[in-house]
Amino acid sequence: MKNLTVCFPFLFALCLFSASAKAQVVLDPIKDQYVQQSITTPFTLTSADSLLRVRASASGSTTVNRNSYVRYDVSKVKGTLTKAELSMTVQLAANNATPVVPDRADIHAVDDTWDPATLIWTNQPTAGALLASVEGVVPVKAADFPKPVFKADVTNYVRGKLSSSASVISFVLSDDKLSGADLRLYSSRCTRSMGQLPIELILTGVTTGVEDVENQIPTTFSVSQNYPNPFNPSTMIQYQLPKAATVSLKVFNTLGEEVSVLVNEYKEAGAYQARWNANAPSGVYFYRFQAGGYVETKKMMLLR
Repeated sequence: MKNLTVCFPFLFALCLFSASAKAQVVLDPIKDQYVQQSITTPFTLTSADSLLRVRASASGSTTVNRNSYVRYDVSKVKGTLTKAELSMTVQLAANNATPVVPDRADIHAVDDTWDPATLIWTNQPTAGALLASVEGVVPVKAADFPKPVFKADVTNYVRGKLSSSASVISFVLSDDKLSGADLRLYSSRCTRSMGQLPIELILTGVTTGVEDVENQIPTTFSVSQNYPNPFNPSTMIQYQLPKAATVSLKVFNTLGEEVSVLVNEYKEAGAYQARWNANAPSGVYFYRFQAGGYVETKKMMLLR
């Protein structure tokens, strides 16, 4: 017992250091869209059809090719980045119940001039440097759970953008090898049920606080008031974890009915944010944050 008492402060400090080193910020896209070679009008993503697409014909068809674009707000990121990854879950195409071969996606840098409201195949910006490739992706059915998560390292590119004081960062996903890939990736409008997660940008070693808290972790569980509020149609909710915990963040209406599950998973200590893309009528809603025994509920207003 004496040895345990002597060693405990050391072990506590070691655990704190380890948790600090793992502090992460998880960003959802603020904009996302896909383009198809044969379509001349922009797509409208909704919660009913919230899937982005990556597809390329192996036979040379010029009508089915699709690329997907995602953009992230990094204007509040503080600290020294140690790692940056794009994280995604993948669903089977409706007409591709069993992929013949594992699919793939190539991730490129792209400038931030694209607008989801006007983006089509013929005006999409030219893809920049190849940053990473995700290969051997075996998609799952919409009802399968848990869903595998695929990650791509984009550290060098993101670090360069942050060092140049960029406020947003964009990526485009394609199939450069025209291998016949046919991927469905969840957009920011997904319901987050059954393991559906949008393409997240996971930044390690940084925070999104206004103060420079580099290499620190939060000291308490907390959830912030959503911003903007009132909002239409989306809003962001930030929360902090002083230690790893299973996190639940859900939206309810005034009748107490569950409207949306924003987060329902185990997360390491750090600062996070979740976006609610509301597919609901105007009115008052509540979001409830639960983690590590901590529970807090806040009110927000959706104005259509």
